Amino acid sequence: MPDSAQTGTAKGAVFLSYARDDTASAQRIAEALSSHGVEVWFDQNELRGGDSWDSKIRRQIKECALLMPVISVRTQERHEGYFRREWKLGAERTHDMAAGVPFIVPVAIDETSEQNAVVPDEFLRIQWIRLSGALPTAQFVEQVKRLLGAPRKALVTSLGAYSGQEHRIDAKSIAVLAFANLSRDPDNEYFSDGISEELLNLLAKVPGLKVSARTSSFHFKGKDTPIPEIARQLGVAYVVEGSVRKSGSQVRITAQLINAADGFHLWSDTFTRELKDIFAVQDEIAGLVARSLQLKLSSAVRPALEVYPEAHRLVLEGRHFWTQRTEAGFDRAEDAFRRALVIDPKYAPAHAGLADVFAVRTWYKSQSGGIAGIDSMRIAAAEAELALELDPSLAGAHAALAVVSYIEHRWVDSEGRFKQAFKLNSNYAVAYHWHAHLLAARGQLDAALEELGRSITLDPFSFVTLVIYASQLNFARRYEDVLAITDRALALRSTVIAPLFGARACALLALGRKDEALASARMVKQEGLWWMRWWACEEALFVMMQAGATKEAVELHSKWQRELEPEDTLRGPMLKAMGRFEEALPFLERSPTTLYSRFYYLPIWDDVRDDPRFHRLISKLGCEAEYKLGRETLARML
Repeated sequence: MPDSAQTGTAKGAVFLSYARDDTASAQRIAEALSSHGVEVWFDQNELRGGDSWDSKIRRQIKECALLMPVISVRTQERHEGYFRREWKLGAERTHDMAAGVPFIVPVAIDETSEQNAVVPDEFLRIQWIRLSGALPTAQFVEQVKRLLGAPRKALVTSLGAYSGQEHRIDAKSIAVLAFANLSRDPDNEYFSDGISEELLNLLAKVPGLKVSARTSSFHFKGKDTPIPEIARQLGVAYVVEGSVRKSGSQVRITAQLINAADGFHLWSDTFTRELKDIFAVQDEIAGLVARSLQLKLSSAVRPALEVYPEAHRLVLEGRHFWTQRTEAGFDRAEDAFRRALVIDPKYAPAHAGLADVFAVRTWYKSQSGGIAGIDSMRIAAAEAELALELDPSLAGAHAALAVVSYIEHRWVDSEGRFKQAFKLNSNYAVAYHWHAHLLAARGQLDAALEELGRSITLDPFSFVTLVIYASQLNFARRYEDVLAITDRALALRSTVIAPLFGARACALLALGRKDEALASARMVKQEGLWWMRWWACEEALFVMMQAGATKEAVELHSKWQRELEPEDTLRGPMLKAMGRFEEALPFLERSPTTLYSRFYYLPIWDDVRDDPRFHRLISKLGCEAEYKLGRETLARML
């Protein structure tokens, strides 16, 4: 039960709400925030009460900037307590707020899961902060201060929001939620998720139907969020939900189509089939959904083949790990796809899965300073081509070939492949994201931002897409929008992702907020994996140098240089950030195509744009025409 430890009615205060048994933990949190200048309304006496006390609590919850509920096994055990009244009051206040305004900041101090938490529904719509052992970190304090400094308005989610357009829900729009796994074996979670994703992908090919992407639809898995609220957050008119029970060689799927506006079930049915006929039952369900919405399935349907159940299961497992976008995830996905092909060498989805693994893994490696492996690109292309021979309807295989062509600097071919992918699946959110990289590299920054807007409309909870959006908004010098987008991304995930903080640091520097820029730049140091740093190191060093933290930048640069391989191309941009352009040139001349667009737009290169050495660099990279168009596009946008 908080009291105003620092008296007053400041609107920038954090209201700390906790159970009596968590007093010591709450005090550590309060002290950490207070020591960094954050006003915390906090009290250690739960026994006070009466009308006066109750009125004071209600007033403070109404006036505070953030409500911070402390969640633990103790709160789980206590089904009654004054803290629960505080939580309900806070949840009720959100009903008068615009969507996206930061207010509730749940903090879990142990392993209490969101799925089983006894909390108001409003708490489950927000990414929780986890403080192991209730030990506040510098990152935690920084995040709270950032939320307190955020504009008290809804955060931006799409280009439509930037232009002030009112958001309208398309009458022909749908989300497929993660189907519940009713099988006894928890390993079947891959299977039930995969069935949901395959149904989603089938519906994505229906002409005229907008389909929310996997990342966003699955965001609500394990959360007791009402269907109308899910639909509102995803911007869809209809929702498909269901369950999967696998037993031996049979599968039982229950599916229902729900009108989000009134919760009315348009239809509900149960399908029991042999696993080898899984494609047929998915086609049947998709057809029922389409007919209910007065639409027709695409003519570009997949071959109506029976499948080997174990090969199918392995492909679903592979897709699960591929979506994690980590080194370990890529490795496990590759293993699953290869095992599927041992069972069925002509299983097209397994070949397409391998193409995705090799293409995206190589892309990530190139952005992390490594050299794109020729063998990896050949494998990706060969697997994608084979997948298309077996099943011409696979949009993902075309997108994988587009990525290969993009990395190999065959940009006209890449554009053609992306067009093929979108022709087959106009709802392919991640492909719009990938296409935006190509457009920016070809000098079409305005089109790139529009493409990212499409991706976010289809997949509003995609953390990686929001990070790339923030980076490209920096290209366009739209710094306030960068802060809004990074705020939204951080509300989804509290872990350190270096490129997000790099983008944020650059935006804050450009806005003249040097102290905040330095704080964000220092967050980049907390990312321990070079795999995920991408271009953030050069941005952190640039911000430190420009903000006057020269000694800190020199020390950090020396540390990072020792950690890199001698030929790592990341050395180039970092040397340039330190003002050592001549030393940077040998590394810059070997820059991967995935980073060319950074030369066109970012201020870090402004001081050398008239330098003959820079002109020779652009010529050597083979992107003179694209560079010229990029500069013209940026000038037109500013």
